[in-house]
Amino acid sequence: MAVGVIRTSLLCIALMSLSSLFAQKEEGKVDAQFLYNYYEQDGNNSPVTGGIGTEELNFHGPSIVINVAIDSSKSFHFDGGVDVYSSASTDNIDFNVSSASSKDARTHLRVGMSHFNGKKEQTISYHGSFSIESDYTSFGFGGNYSKGWFNYNTVLNVNAQIYLDDCRWGRLSGEDQLILIYPQELRGFDWEDQYLRQTYSLSVGLTQLVSKRFSLSVFVNPTVQNGLLATTFHRVFFANDLQHRVERLPYNRFKIPIGLRANYFLGNRIVLRGFYRYYSDNWDISAHSIELETPIKITPFFSIYPFYRYHTQTAAAYFRPFQQHLSNQEFYTSDYDLSAFTSQKFGLGINLYPVKGIWMFNKKKSGLKAFEIRSGIFKRSNGLDAFYVATVFSFGNL
Repeated sequence: MAVGVIRTSLLCIALMSLSSLFAQKEEGKVDAQFLYNYYEQDGNNSPVTGGIGTEELNFHGPSIVINVAIDSSKSFHFDGGVDVYSSASTDNIDFNVSSASSKDARTHLRVGMSHFNGKKEQTISYHGSFSIESDYTSFGFGGNYSKGWFNYNTVLNVNAQIYLDDCRWGRLSGEDQLILIYPQELRGFDWEDQYLRQTYSLSVGLTQLVSKRFSLSVFVNPTVQNGLLATTFHRVFFANDLQHRVERLPYNRFKIPIGLRANYFLGNRIVLRGFYRYYSDNWDISAHSIELETPIKITPFFSIYPFYRYHTQTAAAYFRPFQQHLSNQEFYTSDYDLSAFTSQKFGLGINLYPVKGIWMFNKKKSGLKAFEIRSGIFKRSNGLDAFYVATVFSFGNL
């Protein structure tokens, strides 16, 4: 796959689309964002090879987000992109170095509508989504209800999502038969008889403006998953059996994160943002996350924001490292995402948003309005290290 061609083509199409929209749209406001994310990681606990081996991965994710105001109460939303990655870990699904499994791409898009009622202080929106990769296809549906009181001093937000996934390989390759992917040496036997997965998620949040400087938010986000939750090309090696197998996990999972967010305006130039989340699920994982972010306004139109996140979690009941499972267990995985670990993420973000924009490309004063870049380093206690850069180019009319 021509990875560079995909990224370049998407960028050209995005810029041409933006120019066309801003030139033709007179009755409604058009806002758009072009996003480009880069992520790389390395480690030595790949689940593809049973909890040992390289986790090296490189990821590129260009995408575009467009909002068009149809009138004062309705707006149309679209976003889409292509995520491209190369992975030394998944290259070990088979025994051919730099094989087709070492690279993959995911195409995704979402379209929706939003209805705003200023008198009632409420917004209702709904959307549909679709994404496809070599080994899965997903359809999504969702809706959001936002209600404010007392000039938005209190805001209730309810968001519901449904994702319906098919985890079989073959749609992008033109194969006549769709199949689950197993490690090369374990093929020829049907390790799994399920290939569908359903995810149902509900998020309820309440935000309260406590004072002119202080706001507080609480949320709960229960999620239920059913179907194939294991990854069929993950290997598991046993302490009492020379024959290894495909990862096996329960067909249901219930997750419940509960969070608290607080913002405090410390003078005109500094904002203190704090976030805490507790997580628990029926696989026996419990976790705590704390995040701190401090935007600092250098000038009225330029700000920086250092951030730090700390996370700790217990292991799932079904996790064991390489060759520490017993073959008589019902469920087993050596995926270190389900292990006990602590992690830290820290970095810096930069915002640039001049009143007159950064670059206007027509007489109607439309073009690049703002730019944001965020970069961070991620370190996990089991040796996984990662680095990422996220950029946002905001286009629109002044």
